[in-house]
Amino acid sequence: MDDPALLASLFAFTLATAITPGPNNLLLMSSGALFGWRATLPQFAGVQIGFSLVCASAVFGIGALIESWPWLLVIVRIAGATWLSWMGFRYLRAGLAEAWGGAGTASSSGESRADASTAAPLSRPLRFHEAVLFQWINPKAILISVSSAGAFVDLSEIVSERALLICGAYMSNGILAGSVWLTLGSMLNRFLSSGKSAAAVNLVMAALLLATAYYIAFG
Repeated sequence: MDDPALLASLFAFTLATAITPGPNNLLLMSSGALFGWRATLPQFAGVQIGFSLVCASAVFGIGALIESWPWLLVIVRIAGATWLSWMGFRYLRAGLAEAWGGAGTASSSGESRADASTAAPLSRPLRFHEAVLFQWINPKAILISVSSAGAFVDLSEIVSERALLICGAYMSNGILAGSVWLTLGSMLNRFLSSGKSAAAVNLVMAALLLATAYYIAFG
């Protein structure tokens, strides 16, 4: 790598794309708000590892595959929008249950206090492997990875070195950006001792996720 300006551009681009709202950041914030920082760490780690795998795959040729078979991206968009809609409706149901019944509030220790008979539909954060697998139906992750692989092809003639540079930039900035969103969520966690507070967070996250799903599907 003998172009510091291009490398600086890579880090600026990856930071800008990592910090902006998207499915990963919204889910991290909501999980931090409802379950706390510690309980969300496996999801946080899965996002970083999963995104890096998608990014590496893009550098090694997934972009060419999508160009050859553009319908693959349509499938990704439909799958991603469907999954986010499902998550959004779970938040919606949890919020309505909180608002109407006061059940299922989250404790400050990150554990749900839902009664077994009226448990909130979203009862836990994503597990590590779920967060990893979600990146493969996350349109933002795939589009950004393919764009980066094409835009920064001049970083190195060696594909493995180029993949290491791009994935390293996304990993470092992803950890920073994800930490910001997770911290914002965990700061809200202390205010979720009452049913009304938990209901408000659930309903807001439902609206954000459903709006994101709509944008992915029809934007």
